Amino acid sequence: MQQHRVTFTKRLFLFVLWALSVCFPSFLQAQVSLTPQNPFTDTDTVTITYNPKEGNAALANETGPIYIHTGVVTERSSHPMEWLHVQGEWGKANPLWEMKKNKEGLYEFKCVIRPFYKVPAGEQILKLMMVFRNADGTLVGKTAENTDFVITISQYEPPYIVMPEGVAAQYLGNYKSHTVREAQITIQTDNRALQIYPYSNHIIRFALSDENGKFAANPSHTVVMKPASVKVQLKEETGKLLIYIDDLTLTVNKTPLTVSIDRSGENLLSGEKGIFWKNEAKGVSFGIDQTTPFYGGGSRAIDLNRRGTYLKLYNNAWYGYTKGADHLNVTAPFLISGKLWGLYFDNVDKAYFDIGKTRSDVLEYGTKNGDLVYYFLWGKSYDDLMENYAKLTGTQPLPPRWALGYIQSRFGYRTEAETREVVGKMIAAGFPLDAVVLDLYWFGDANQMGSIDWDRKQFPEPEKMMSDFAAQGVKTILITEPFFTEQSKTFKDAVQKQLFATDSLGKPFIIKDFWAGSAGLLDIFKPEAQNWFWDLYMARIKEGVAGWWCDLGEPERHPAEILHATGSAERVHNIYSLYWAKMLYENYRRYYPQQRIFTLMRSGFSGMQRYGAVTWSGDIQRSYKGLSIQPSIMLGMGLNGFAYMHSDLGGFTDGPQNEELYVRWLQYGMFNPIVRPHGFQVPPEPVFYSNKAQDILRRYTRLRYQLLPYNYTLAWENSTKGTPLAKPLFYYAPNDTIVQNVSDAYYWGKSMLIVPITQAGQTQRQFYLPAGQWFNFHTGQPLTGGEWKTVPVTLEDIPVFVKAGSFIPMAPPMQNTDKYRLDTLSVHYYQHVSEPDNFYSLYWDNGKTPDAQAKNQFELLHFKGLVSSKQIKIILDKTGGSFDEMPAQRQVELVIHNLPKIPRKWSLKQKGAKLPLLQQTTYKAAAKGAFYNKDTQTLHLKFNWTGNRTELQLKL
Repeated sequence: MQQHRVTFTKRLFLFVLWALSVCFPSFLQAQVSLTPQNPFTDTDTVTITYNPKEGNAALANETGPIYIHTGVVTERSSHPMEWLHVQGEWGKANPLWEMKKNKEGLYEFKCVIRPFYKVPAGEQILKLMMVFRNADGTLVGKTAENTDFVITISQYEPPYIVMPEGVAAQYLGNYKSHTVREAQITIQTDNRALQIYPYSNHIIRFALSDENGKFAANPSHTVVMKPASVKVQLKEETGKLLIYIDDLTLTVNKTPLTVSIDRSGENLLSGEKGIFWKNEAKGVSFGIDQTTPFYGGGSRAIDLNRRGTYLKLYNNAWYGYTKGADHLNVTAPFLISGKLWGLYFDNVDKAYFDIGKTRSDVLEYGTKNGDLVYYFLWGKSYDDLMENYAKLTGTQPLPPRWALGYIQSRFGYRTEAETREVVGKMIAAGFPLDAVVLDLYWFGDANQMGSIDWDRKQFPEPEKMMSDFAAQGVKTILITEPFFTEQSKTFKDAVQKQLFATDSLGKPFIIKDFWAGSAGLLDIFKPEAQNWFWDLYMARIKEGVAGWWCDLGEPERHPAEILHATGSAERVHNIYSLYWAKMLYENYRRYYPQQRIFTLMRSGFSGMQRYGAVTWSGDIQRSYKGLSIQPSIMLGMGLNGFAYMHSDLGGFTDGPQNEELYVRWLQYGMFNPIVRPHGFQVPPEPVFYSNKAQDILRRYTRLRYQLLPYNYTLAWENSTKGTPLAKPLFYYAPNDTIVQNVSDAYYWGKSMLIVPITQAGQTQRQFYLPAGQWFNFHTGQPLTGGEWKTVPVTLEDIPVFVKAGSFIPMAPPMQNTDKYRLDTLSVHYYQHVSEPDNFYSLYWDNGKTPDAQAKNQFELLHFKGLVSSKQIKIILDKTGGSFDEMPAQRQVELVIHNLPKIPRKWSLKQKGAKLPLLQQTTYKAAAKGAFYNKDTQTLHLKFNWTGNRTELQLKL
């Protein structure tokens, strides 16, 4: 492409934009300016001027040198904010990037853009991206919103091209004939063939043939389900075929050939223009109504309801993102309709969803390459739909139980001494702790990325450190990346063994402008590269590493020119992390068959969940705006099979230390699948905040551990049926239009409702309470749902509610999950006459063994509650197998809520198990007995239980 020379007209247009930006800072932050405003990038010397007293003012009082850290967005950027050709060596006082102070006290930097950034001729430069820093990078100057500075050079944006331009679409044309082979129906048309293949009554596969009428036999990267026997009725009428499968009717219109789907007489999808293709690109468009919401498409910091959006299906690292970032790290080509059906596209290439954006009554999917294969799924509830999706793409194995505890992380602990100090402070301050994460620096500085070995100058005795931590119940997790810098210990070996992705000549492709230094990208699709990579991991596992953090696997820098063993960068980009996770999972199964894997991954693709990968929401901005979008991301990902989506609690980057924000983020985070505070430049550990903040967060962290039996059961439900741990309000009320777009409150499990506080200084919170009877978890106050509520809030708590009829199992206080065996259990029963028949099962095993349920090494504790106006009956029972550490008996405390007065009597049908009424102090020390708390209107009943069927009766 020839370098574009800006015409006079365009220069005038850009000048107008610049003039507007002076008056309207949204065009360009006033604290940074560029002269000339519209330069020729090849020849003009430009001056970048920075005012450190404006923007976030991080450098306002800096007396030492100020350095620029900068890059460009070009036509090669994968998204409009991706830095390329980065200039600056973070934390180094290099005069090459030092700014000069002028007489006005502002800082200037002069350069000619193209040679300074080393941008090849012919590559169009669109934007300059920059931040400013002091010598060691501890202070960073950004905008007032703590985002990077952006100076637009060209109004051109890199297009997201899937369908080739200037190519006419071709369609199936008209029906010619059809054949039926068992349940598989193949329809020949003028141009190609369409195959309709029911995998079950609730999952139907559609596939487009090639131009010769043949169907690809390529194995799927993501689908694991095998077709079952399905009863199908086929009826031919004038102009159409009618296919009946359970409650579905598929109408195949012959001229032109399109397919519509109805369920019990209600239209779900109409044919619209149907399947089309342009060269290798393929797609399909459907007619939809104009009101039904749609959910899914992967990780996106936008509204949970995706209707009216265009979604790019291509993994993307977005540093310092906040609400509105529509294109993040995890892609899922799975879209769910509010009418309880979904579409999953079995294609991993670059693709898109147009969900009523171009036309409000059309849903369109398109992919740049590969096969057009998609599945229609439906269910009678969201539980059904999630289970069907799990059958199709796989369920997530149970994580190690310690993963549900508190995990402390930071970018990053620089030394062994610092790591030991933080762990010691957390434990001494009374915070439960199950793991500590070592980010950069365990292997050295960023320029050593890929070494995957200890920097023993800073971590002289890592084996002893990890052993000492393990003795305290604290696991060690290490970060790794797939990029190997030229300065790393492993680089030469990887080059020699030809393990990197290559250029067109088969030579290692070295990414010169990678932010950590020139680096190669491991070709994860080469078996020999996987084996070599695993050897590095296994060496650390033998030293005591318990879990892994796999970062930058979008891959973060993935130039289009890169070639992998199985295809070009663009074709395998989305599934890089999937194969990374698969490599680790399969090797753990081979070499450590008695150990569950913990793998934290920033990026991924549908199906990755079956390899045990735990995702987080990426490099979020530390702000209320960043916090506010986290529930939507978590809920959307849960509906796409990623049930363990969570965030860097407290916020990762680009914001000052803010105690209120930190407290609010962690309060919310204690009701996330994973609890992992993590941050950059401000402390992410609660022990570095005020005593008041510590008191609040210590109580919430301990509550997280008390809820371990409840949370572990949620994890088990997910591992067996794909049920999300966190669910949107519409999950149990699909026909309630009020909650279709609500994502600022959510179900935790089925029984608890969480209402995060996501704005500064809130003294009251409005939220929608779903229909039914509820109880305030903190106070026991009853509430009636089905309407909007407003409740007062203080910093001490966020609103949490429990649904009437719920059993909530809770554990006693513990320092970490290793210390608890379920031999002591409190079960809170929120009885209410409106919920007369309730049932709950608690799952438990040793927390370590993979496939414990399949091996019959588990137990299920069952609780049934029967309520009338005159009596309450609670039945306890147990099923399952056995395992090491399973208690022969346990001390159970039943706490029955919503009893305005003490029952007339109670009886436990268990030999010698009279439960006398005791005073509170006596009750606490007793092995059995009863205590009535008038203030909380609760009856506490304590007794030993061996697991036999046991019945408790209360006369009211």
